[in-house]
Amino acid sequence: MFTSLVRLATDPWSRRQNPIRVPKVTLFHRYPRVTTVFFGVLGTGILFSRFIYDAFLVDFFETDSVPQHELDLMMLLRQTKWRKEGEPPKNLEEALHEQELIREQQRREKEKHAALATRL
Repeated sequence: MFTSLVRLATDPWSRRQNPIRVPKVTLFHRYPRVTTVFFGVLGTGILFSRFIYDAFLVDFFETDSVPQHELDLMMLLRQTKWRKEGEPPKNLEEALHEQELIREQQRREKEKHAALATRL
């Protein structure tokens, strides 16, 4: 047995002298469908991450805090359009306050319309 091992070690064509090198195969070549599906789902998740957060996760991460004042740009454009000639532009706080008043007035009008609709 020892002589056969020595013969193998000296034989240039033996596997012990020249081991077969198996090239590393990437995951894409090994599992092409799984890799394609994984990157497709990952890309879609990144693309629609804001929608996914707003639809499903916002309740878990944001606490009930004081509502932020939001500046409605369309309403701001209407406010500047309704501004009288020579009247100076309002600063941001005044515009926000006026928008809150407009929203409150619109809410009251909707309540009046709803009450009138229930009477009829």
